[in-house]
Amino acid sequence: MNIQDLIYFNDLAKTLNYTETAHNFFVSQPTISLAVKRLEEEFDTNLFNRQRFSKGMTITETGELLLDFSNRLVLQLAATKQKIRDTSNNVVSFGFLPTIGGALWPRFIPQVKKASQIFIFTKKKVRMSCLNLSKPEKYQLPS
Repeated sequence: MNIQDLIYFNDLAKTLNYTETAHNFFVSQPTISLAVKRLEEEFDTNLFNRQRFSKGMTITETGELLLDFSNRLVLQLAATKQKIRDTSNNVVSFGFLPTIGGALWPRFIPQVKKASQIFIFTKKKVRMSCLNLSKPEKYQLPS
């Protein structure tokens, strides 16, 4: 099994059309067929129900199981690739509570610029676990 087979499978499960999936990846239809065949042999199951005369197809129950796994795997691989790129490019991520970040960030930027010229700003929702970390009764805050 290879990762590209899973990527083709994910798209085919979405389109349910070999030609469209091949077009999406700029490959031939037999490339997609062979990828599915390799996966079916690897897992010893049919991943799709194919109807020859109606030219329709549906994903099987075992195909759904593999799809759930492969979607998570492909997302995890993409996240891992990004982290590796960030590491090799000296990208550092910081998180601040909105009330603290506004005051600290302007003083912090000149120090960060000395280490890296790459800045990626992201805005994420504050989680309750982050707020819990800031409670004085849990952690002693400096005065």
